[in-house]
Order: sequence, then structure tokens, then C-alpha cells
Amino acid sequence: MMNLDSDGIVIPRLEKVLVDLFSREPALEPFGDAEMDRVFRNAFDTYAINVDTILRYAARRGKRQEMVEYIRYNSF
Repeated sequence: MMNLDSDGIVIPRLEKVLVDLFSREPALEPFGDAEMDRVFRNAFDTYAINVDTILRYAARRGKRQEMVEYIRYNSF
């Protein structure tokens, strides 16, 4: 699913951004583990995050099981 703003600019879903962060995308590399944990905690506390969507994005990156363990360990 693609989100567009009123100017037709593509806005990625929050679930995709979280998976990109978790997968250590080069653009997001400056984030350390503690900061990543805070971003995930704030996202889960503030928004209705669809875990199934996160796991689908993670599976495309070959990170599904790691993401499952991360979510369970941190009790998101």
C-alpha cells in the first residue's frame, strides 16, 4: 500500500520505516540500538502499528524471525 500526500508525494508507511530502521538501512545507520528501541517504543505507544504488516516487510528483507524475536523481547 502506498500513501500519497496532496502533492502526489509518496509517503512510506510507518511499518516500513520501522523495518528499514531495524534492517540498518544506510540512510538510517546513525541510529544506535538504544535509539532504535526508543523509536519502536514511541511508535507502538503512539500509533496503531500493524505487526502483520511489519512482519511482511521484514520477510521481504529476510529478517522476519529476527523481527519476531525483537518484538517479543521488547514486549511491543
